[in-house]
Amino acid sequence: MDQELSTLKLNINQLAGITGVHRQTVAARLKQLEPALGSNNKLKLYLITDVLTELMAPVVASSAEDMTPSDRLAHWKAENERLKFEQDTGQLIPADEVAREFSVMAKAVVQVLETLPDILERDCALNPAAVSRVQSVIDDLRDQIAQRVLDAEPEEDEPERTDGEAGICPGDPKGCPWNTSCPTPHAGGRCSQ
Repeated sequence: MDQELSTLKLNINQLAGITGVHRQTVAARLKQLEPALGSNNKLKLYLITDVLTELMAPVVASSAEDMTPSDRLAHWKAENERLKFEQDTGQLIPADEVAREFSVMAKAVVQVLETLPDILERDCALNPAAVSRVQSVIDDLRDQIAQRVLDAEPEEDEPERTDGEAGICPGDPKGCPWNTSCPTPHAGGRCSQ
């Protein structure tokens, strides 16, 4: 019986009738398959073993562009659902939320650095020369932080912000992360002092 099945040859119409699939769909799926011996231009016969091997192989596209439109739609719907799930479970954080949190953190760090010389002078009785040196070091650190923020490349699809978020001063001394006594105008997006 196995030997009979392995030598069984069927044409496109027979395969379509057995599977209940339209003959054009069967022909499209078997277009890469070599017809069996005994076939001609009018009647193409296929070995059942070759047909089963071809139909059992998964159809996988290497990229979304190679997929059929319906497969591409299913792929992107699944990706959107995955991203939504990851966001709902806290595994994925939106970029604007990350930028907002980073901005808050950077402002807090810079504010602490700005008040440090006054605290050292008042609580530790630091002499004016030492306070000046501490202020100079803090200014250098603040400038390095500002430069690294400016050097970071913005997202390709997002314009660079100039509205006070992500370390850019909006012109309000209280909102400026670089200098609490911000005089405006700015050079390169940070305070000129």
